[in-house]
Amino acid sequence: MSSDVPSIPVRVPDELRQRLEAEAKASDRRLSAEIRVLLQEALKSRAEQGAAA
Repeated sequence: MSSDVPSIPVRVPDELRQRLEAEAKASDRRLSAEIRVLLQEALKSRAEQGAAA
């Protein structure tokens, strides 16, 4: 990812961070990459659900 992409500090409970880290490891991604993928998938899913309504 390019350095011109802004960072967004986010506070998450320790349990959520552990789950995210486990998902990242299982997907062979860095934590930030895993979070980006999950957010993109969630937003795509919401957009599709909204279009179907």
